[in-house]
Amino acid sequence: ESDWRASRFNRASQAWETMAMPAGLPWPATVTLLDLPEGPVLLAGVESVLAGARYNLPERAWEPVSTNGIPVLEWAGAKWAELTNGWLVLGRSGGEVQLWRYQTSPPTWQRLAAAGFSLNWGSVLQTVWTGAEWYWLEAQGGVWRGTRYVVASNQWVDLPAMNAPLAHAATQCLWTEKELILVNVAVASTGNTVYSARFDPLNNRSICQFIMSEKKIRTTINID
Repeated sequence: ESDWRASRFNRASQAWETMAMPAGLPWPATVTLLDLPEGPVLLAGVESVLAGARYNLPERAWEPVSTNGIPVLEWAGAKWAELTNGWLVLGRSGGEVQLWRYQTSPPTWQRLAAAGFSLNWGSVLQTVWTGAEWYWLEAQGGVWRGTRYVVASNQWVDLPAMNAPLAHAATQCLWTEKELILVNVAVASTGNTVYSARFDPLNNRSICQFIMSEKKIRTTINID
């Protein structure tokens, strides 16, 4: 029996509803939940085995997701991005980084370019999905270095090293629909400072950086 439990908040009744977990998935597993337009999809991976189920809201029941032609990846460490009709997944197989796209209708796997993905693989990797590009950042030499996968051209593009923002363990990443924002929250390990940086993908540059503390505020404008 699985240790996982599922619940759904019903906005109409303003109450929580218990949901049965889908049958036939490998347990225990690394679980990923994707919020696709056609309904939430639960993916359960154990080593190189992956199984999935989609929750049918009108029927209130789980339906199997076909994984025909599934790649052999180390699913426990895989990274995911949601698409309108499926998902992107980046994972390792035999030490090699592989990028795949899964189309839900009809169910099809397609291997995409992983050439150009030069960052180290690890839990410290920060990821941000914009709907058209996939950003990956990691701390290197005290700054955040990164690359982005551009879906339209099927290629990886390194982020510029000039004006790269400072790297802290507490940094959070988000996408504003126009810019990539990195924010470091105020924690003791960073000298009680708040740090943020904005990246403009249209011009491929860092726009500005802000460093704030309890006693002063300093703004640095970076022109590159």
